[in-house]
Amino acid sequence: MLALAIAFLSLASPLNSPALGKRVSFITRAAPASRVLPELGKVARLNIRATPETANEGLIIKVDDVPVGEVLKRIAVVTSGKWEHRSEAYWLVPDKTVREREQSAEFDRRLVTARKVVSEHTKIGDPDGILWRSVAPISIAQLQPDEAVVFSTKPTTWQKPFLDGVLPKINEFVRSRNHLVQTFVGGSAASTHGIDGRGQIETRKVGKIVKALLTVRRSPFAEFQDQVTFAVYLVDTDGKVAYMNGDGAEYTGSIPFYPYDESDDSWPHPPKAGPAIHFEPSSIVFLTGMSDLRDKLLHPSISDPLSFFQTDELLAYGKLSGKPFVADVPDRWPKTGFHHGYEPTAASVEDIVMSGSYVKKLDDPTFSLLKPSRPVEDRAERVNRSALEKLVEQSSRERFPTVQQVCQFAYHSGRPTTLQTLDDYLQMFIPPLSEFFGNADWALLLSVGSTR
Repeated sequence: MLALAIAFLSLASPLNSPALGKRVSFITRAAPASRVLPELGKVARLNIRATPETANEGLIIKVDDVPVGEVLKRIAVVTSGKWEHRSEAYWLVPDKTVREREQSAEFDRRLVTARKVVSEHTKIGDPDGILWRSVAPISIAQLQPDEAVVFSTKPTTWQKPFLDGVLPKINEFVRSRNHLVQTFVGGSAASTHGIDGRGQIETRKVGKIVKALLTVRRSPFAEFQDQVTFAVYLVDTDGKVAYMNGDGAEYTGSIPFYPYDESDDSWPHPPKAGPAIHFEPSSIVFLTGMSDLRDKLLHPSISDPLSFFQTDELLAYGKLSGKPFVADVPDRWPKTGFHHGYEPTAASVEDIVMSGSYVKKLDDPTFSLLKPSRPVEDRAERVNRSALEKLVEQSSRERFPTVQQVCQFAYHSGRPTTLQTLDDYLQMFIPPLSEFFGNADWALLLSVGSTR
């Protein structure tokens, strides 16, 4: 598929110019395409630009004596873009066909997993299972990070109905449990076994259930977006919550949204054998939290957050193949073992790459190529560097930003709730905000920020 895409690009007129045959050697640490492409253009003596739709793609490039046209083709592939030649410049624009296909693929993947989630929970014999059997999987697959859907037997305008009548089944279940109630006398108090049959203590029998709700929310955390949380509520004729997820306690279950290996819980892994990665001095300063790098960190729009140890790791990985290297790196690229006392090797970075959790390796006979594994969502969640810089600057000057300033940052940053890139900066400059963003309602922040 990739070979066909590159062959098509070879036939496309914007890349047929003899000027693109010029051989270049070029290396850049991670930076937005809006900065990388003009720098590449200077080396090639061409005017190369990114449009606003492709400006924030996070590129790392290392090529030696390669035709610039070949580099441009690979940049287009990893960014899901294409090239247009107009006004004496080469412009990287979105390839709408490719991006629509990626969006469909991401949705299809979520739908398959949502069906598995629903199927797994229909096996439960308590009220949870009864409600899950009446849920449309597509409603869960459509959830964006930090978005919730509420299924109700009496839905409001923003809630969704269950697929069939669940209250008769719920009340039949209640009756089957109520007749098993035993009374325990202790002093002047009496307690009974609850309706869920799990040995939990309740203070009364449960009356007729008149309303049932199932809330499902997709995790806002970038590293946990393969999970949704859920809660079940049953309301009786007295308007009281008779059942909350089965035991009358404030409990929320958690279920996987994307498949993952449950047996692999030993992160971080000790590095594989091989030479340790050479980290640039600035990366060492970043990793150890020293203050020498403060000026650079205060300007993430110039010194990109991914331009430190993440770039060293990925360049070391790219060197393994001996091929020219082009990567579009998502902001959720993980902290490596360095933070846990390990010095990662290129082979250990290769393990992260091959897991497919953060990036996917593309087949190419002459280049080493990486692109985000969830390009649509990763693009939506990229931290706005200018907005981050403004937030850090305000915090450095005023010690803590105002609520309005925080909301403005959220408004200009899309949906990056707890990405690694954002969290690293917050921990250094505004630690309380790290916890705040982890628990905040991002939609509310966006709403307030939009009012200016």
